[in-house]
Amino acid sequence: MEEIRYEKDMYEPVKKYLTDLGFDVRSELNKCDIVARKDGFILVAEMKRHLSFDLLEQAVERESYSDAVYVCIPKPVSFTQNKGWKSKIKVLKRLGLGLFLVSKIGPLYTVEEAL
Repeated sequence: MEEIRYEKDMYEPVKKYLTDLGFDVRSELNKCDIVARKDGFILVAEMKRHLSFDLLEQAVERESYSDAVYVCIPKPVSFTQNKGWKSKIKVLKRLGLGLFLVSKIGPLYTVEEAL
């Protein structure tokens, strides 16, 4: 697995993932990184290179005008579901947020809906 260095590198894989699920996907709409719509259901995804307070703050703000909000980060190269990671998942659940993890192996990107 390779490191993803830029937020913009996650957009196309997430767009494809959501499009494959039947969503109409737009980028940079009303200050949101990704806005996806399907049958009146609105999903917003905010992308950052790391899970941070700033990302959580943005995501919580988006909950006021969408049906679902996901934070989207690169999957850590040395990913393990250790105690620290489980604590982060607990915080995301408490805030009502979903999680997309994007990884890259060679030219191929994958998107995992982790939460």
